[in-house]
Amino acid sequence: YPAFGVPYLKFQNTTPDRIVISPYSSMMTIGINDRAVYENMKCFEELGMYDEMGFFESFDEEDHVPVRAYYAHHQGMILASLANYLDNNCLQHFFMSEPIMRSMDTLLKEKAQVKPYIDLQVTKYKRYQYSKVQTESDAREYDGIATVPEIGVLSNGQYTVLLNDRGSGFSRFRNIMLNRYRKISADHYGIFLFIRDLRTDHLWSSTYAPLDTMPEKYRVTFASDKVTFLRVDEGVETKTEVAVIKDRNAEIRRYTFTNNSGHDIDLELTSYSEVVLAPHEGDENHRVFNSMNIFSEYDAEHETLILNKPVQEVIDSRYFVMHKLFVADESDETPTAAPEFETSRLKFLGRGGSLQHADILESHRTLTGTVGTTLDPIMSMRRRVHIPAGKKVSAFLLTAFGKAREQVIQIAELYNDPVDIDHAFETASVFNNMRTSMSLLKGSQMRLYNSISKYFLQTATLGNDRQQVLAHNRLSQSGLWRFGISGDLAILLMEIDSVNFSGHAKEILRAYEYYKIHGLILDIVFINDEQGENREGLNHFIRNLANTEHLWASHEVAGHVYVLNGNEITDDERTLLRTVARLRFSTHEGLSIQEQLNILEKANQHYQDKVEYPVLKPSAKFRVWSSLDFYNQYGGFDRQGRDYVVTNTNTPMPWINVLANPHFGGIVSSTMAGFT
Repeated sequence: YPAFGVPYLKFQNTTPDRIVISPYSSMMTIGINDRAVYENMKCFEELGMYDEMGFFESFDEEDHVPVRAYYAHHQGMILASLANYLDNNCLQHFFMSEPIMRSMDTLLKEKAQVKPYIDLQVTKYKRYQYSKVQTESDAREYDGIATVPEIGVLSNGQYTVLLNDRGSGFSRFRNIMLNRYRKISADHYGIFLFIRDLRTDHLWSSTYAPLDTMPEKYRVTFASDKVTFLRVDEGVETKTEVAVIKDRNAEIRRYTFTNNSGHDIDLELTSYSEVVLAPHEGDENHRVFNSMNIFSEYDAEHETLILNKPVQEVIDSRYFVMHKLFVADESDETPTAAPEFETSRLKFLGRGGSLQHADILESHRTLTGTVGTTLDPIMSMRRRVHIPAGKKVSAFLLTAFGKAREQVIQIAELYNDPVDIDHAFETASVFNNMRTSMSLLKGSQMRLYNSISKYFLQTATLGNDRQQVLAHNRLSQSGLWRFGISGDLAILLMEIDSVNFSGHAKEILRAYEYYKIHGLILDIVFINDEQGENREGLNHFIRNLANTEHLWASHEVAGHVYVLNGNEITDDERTLLRTVARLRFSTHEGLSIQEQLNILEKANQHYQDKVEYPVLKPSAKFRVWSSLDFYNQYGGFDRQGRDYVVTNTNTPMPWINVLANPHFGGIVSSTMAGFT
């Protein structure tokens, strides 16, 4: 049999009349002509197709070599054919014992052509014509950063990457977070790349975050197959492309640096990400305990950082994450030097430091190469790249998840050169086009769903109405449990008061399916305020849509859909639902979902997500407190020991001052944080 498929989707040309011979396809005809099959099997044996485990997979007629492999389903075909032949067509009798199969028995009476005429000369030159179907696009392009950060999501159904227009976001396998993330958009969490021009000492990042410096040009493009960031800094164009590999639990970030200056430049590239390897709530509730169980190592053979963590629920099982930064070396010069690496957040940021003021970057220190167990693990690697004037060079950052060390090592081996990475990006685009065409969604719908997602995936101002709802709420999360709603997931609330607005419910459920495809998890809550006999009909309509079996099923139940009758919930419970909902839509005023979202966008024009906390550094010139007792360059006692004056807040170890009486008190720390 020949290979077959859709010609215009193929990546490479193949021989049109290539023949592959398989023993299982011959064995399946044993009930028709057993003598011919027996003679054919002897021919297979002469071709070296038989071994102690049985017949091999197939024989490639073009290369004249056997494919020395055993596929279980093909071996099953051989065994089933033999069993059927030796036991009087038992499989046919078994199938025809079913009434459903007997109802189609007449189709088996159809006569086949005894001598079909096939003109091989004609088929060799035949060109197939396929109708081109226009693929809907959800691409969104922005120059600069939006008031409320825009969101883009990439997913293959298992591995999900979320990025906002600043460059912050998360990477997640199912519900396991690979890196730390918080919904507060003012805080930067994600996978970042710092870039330093070694000649001018100018430092920037591949995206706006985490340094929060606006370059000469900044453009962000979101699409379902990849997210692209483009920025220009002092004549150097930095293009960042992010894609999720279609059939691997991994992502690739391709950085392309174009030197538009008139001289050669040398760039220092430093990656950074805080490792979690746990569900989001596990990191939020027990950050230190979770971090203590993460072990790091460096694989010198593959120049890869590997971190792993034991799975608490499963004995002798571990989660692994791999991090590899490498440069496409197309020259014939000597190989690039081995990369530097770091796994300690404390050593990278320093005491009182932050991503905006990382000590290891500001002090121009090399990465220490720390491995093993650290209290706050990170993944960081460093490379250097030379770019001649007018030329461009690419670098790649590969991050992968696995449940065995061999899995992540295999991914590092598979995607180790630009050709394989280009192919991964092309495959991601093809996969996305197929998924988009099957979803039957228009580009405008997908853009609407992405606009909705930025409100339930991050914290943003929700208008003055939100303040009034919060002021009137009297219940806690436990008030949701009566309806079977846990309150642990993000909630999207729709209040619908007429069956005439059933289209709104259908649109929300389409969005829900779109989010499941892209690995996003949330609960949908409908409050049915319809009156009279139409109420039950609207409930039935929504539940039927929600229970429809979809083509693209998620790895697990991605939240639930709840339909509540408005006359069965109290005013306090309705207020609670409005309070916990990340986003609320209503049909009471007759506005479409897009119109309601536009009102919300307008109310958020003055949204501010950038809060700058200056790093605490000792002044170059500070008063010498000669009068302090026991002064040690950090502080000393004053007023005969009643006060301790700290003159340099960056003490060797953290300090906390406690102010308290038996009934009331507070603390102040060295970073000026504390509570009362």
